[in-house]
Amino acid sequence: MIKDFRSISKQKHQDKVLVIAEDYATLYTVNQRWPGHAVLVPPAPDAQTAHKFGSEGFFNFTSRRPRHLLHILELGYNVMYNDVDMVWLADPFPYLKGNHDVYFTDDMIAVKPLNHSSELPPPGKKGRTYICSCMIFLRPTSGAKQVMNTWIEELKGQPWTKKKKSNDQPAFNWALNKTVGQAELYLLPESVILVSGWWMIMHLSPPSVDYKIKYTPLPRHTGAASLV
Repeated sequence: MIKDFRSISKQKHQDKVLVIAEDYATLYTVNQRWPGHAVLVPPAPDAQTAHKFGSEGFFNFTSRRPRHLLHILELGYNVMYNDVDMVWLADPFPYLKGNHDVYFTDDMIAVKPLNHSSELPPPGKKGRTYICSCMIFLRPTSGAKQVMNTWIEELKGQPWTKKKKSNDQPAFNWALNKTVGQAELYLLPESVILVSGWWMIMHLSPPSVDYKIKYTPLPRHTGAASLV
């Protein structure tokens, strides 16, 4: 998380970062280092429990993301979510072209051509796309809110079970697929926003966009966020 803040600071956007803390320890720690950059979202769960990827706790933790994002949109802010294990190597905002509702990156391993389309990619073998939920930029529009509400509803229909250890990303993809035509969607250029496909092939740290809201598991229940 510290590396994340430092990378944002280098791009002069550090004043716009807000951390959504889900426990008091995180709230106090962040505000001691960066006063005024953390808020507590009650009710705070057990602060001593860490969650591994694939666990029920991890699912419950990350599935709260769309509701946090929706609340910020309803306040009238643009919001960018990105995982706290990502860093900025450059300012991402010049690449948020146009006036679309939702911007995102692909999570497919196959690397796209430099002139790839900005439209939502076609569904994969599971009948849905493979968009990465690690970085999402949203405008406070009815279309973006519809995507968040659909994501929330999809998560209700895809609960975590011991047999099917789901996470929130498939539900995000179903939400995108079901709101085509209701929201203006934009796939960010892979040539400048590197995600898992490039990282796995090139073994580089992805210089992805981060900013307006971050909500990713840390050693404790924490989320980082930012507003503009």
